Amino acid sequence: MSEAQPVIRAESGADQADFRPIRVIEIDLSEPLKDIQPSHAENGLVYHASMVVVRLASTPIGLFQVSLLGGSLAADALAQVIWNELHTQINQYLTQAGYESVQQITSAGLPYVKPLPMPHLEGDLPFISVVIATRERPKMIKQALDTLIKLDYPNYEIVVVDNVPQSQATHDVVATFQDQPVPVRYLVEQKPGLSNARNCGARAAKGDIIAVTDDDVLVDSNWLNEIVRGFKAADNVACVCGLILPAEFETLAQYRLEQFGGFSMGFSRKLYDTGPNRPPSSPLFPYTVGAIGSGANMAFSADVMREVGYFDPTLGAGSKGIGGEELLILFKILKKGYQVAYEPGALLYHFHNRDYEKLQRQVYNYGIGLTAYLTKLLIDSPMYIFEIIPRVPLGLWRMFSPNSEKNANKEADYPPELNRLELMGTLRGPLACIGSVMHHRKQTRQTQVQPAGTPSL
Repeated sequence: MSEAQPVIRAESGADQADFRPIRVIEIDLSEPLKDIQPSHAENGLVYHASMVVVRLASTPIGLFQVSLLGGSLAADALAQVIWNELHTQINQYLTQAGYESVQQITSAGLPYVKPLPMPHLEGDLPFISVVIATRERPKMIKQALDTLIKLDYPNYEIVVVDNVPQSQATHDVVATFQDQPVPVRYLVEQKPGLSNARNCGARAAKGDIIAVTDDDVLVDSNWLNEIVRGFKAADNVACVCGLILPAEFETLAQYRLEQFGGFSMGFSRKLYDTGPNRPPSSPLFPYTVGAIGSGANMAFSADVMREVGYFDPTLGAGSKGIGGEELLILFKILKKGYQVAYEPGALLYHFHNRDYEKLQRQVYNYGIGLTAYLTKLLIDSPMYIFEIIPRVPLGLWRMFSPNSEKNANKEADYPPELNRLELMGTLRGPLACIGSVMHHRKQTRQTQVQPAGTPSL
């Protein structure tokens, strides 16, 4: 059985005018609990609900939603809610860490609980290159870099790739980080597309591990420590995917994306391969690699990334293939016989699109990306058709049935138009992929091979 996902619910109707923002907060049970206030000290807004992310000695163990319609939630009441929602997860952590289980928690928390041992951080630590692609979003990239330079890991660099820049804005932001202890490099990739930008950074990276993220995230300080833990989960791990949680719920569009599926894959560690760690309840695996993780929080063995050929430039945002590049590289890694680890301790927060029209485009593009990835897989390796065709009926049921795990978080007021847009995208995906492949081949014939990127800093 797959891990049950917590449900985040809107506090009122389906229209943006009626939507009440939900405040996202973190609580660590190894510290005394505090009252949750409806008002936010920084932005001055008053919230009617809160999504509470619960950690224990820094390890994320779960989340839940609590109403604030009655005003503030006292620490004692909060402790009871946490126990009601997450008592199993609390005692699982305590047992794993060598503590006795408890029968209740109070507002004092569990101050005696210490972080899990980190034997994976003993000895020589791998050098990690963090690759972050961006394009004309200077405020977002600065916000992301502000968290990336403060990671609690001693051996890493940051590689910012500016994709077809139209201004000096990103360059100027990165220039302000040049006096940091962590090296922050700046590259320019003139070939458009997220895959090209990420590949530019990956090829220029100096690390044994290449961690990939986006410019619209806030990264937890333990991110790289936990990525290394994921690589130590088994002998043949070539990729680690981490936990992605929403940074905010200020608009209905952000809430709808979580209903659509969001990016969270739960709070339990998992190991995937095509052998003994094949998910028993997932007959579509490994074609449903999107259930493993998302490209905003992935890390790869640099050697294996080179072996599988990096991200496919005919897929991904900015290409005519639109999406699916993350799915294809995960599939290739698994089919090569490697393992993929899911490590929820490798946590980051993602700013979903606030605009509903952008959400519509995003859902449509997700549909395109799925079938574009499958089409590119067949173009490269036609023999997979004998595995894909028998899975089509079950795949369609998983995508569109209200009873499937994929659609479990969609409430009764989930807009039917978003389902239609996803379907339209899946129908367009094969043609989009074929067009992208033809365009790429034409460009390759006409253009001389360019350097991986132009360093400017």
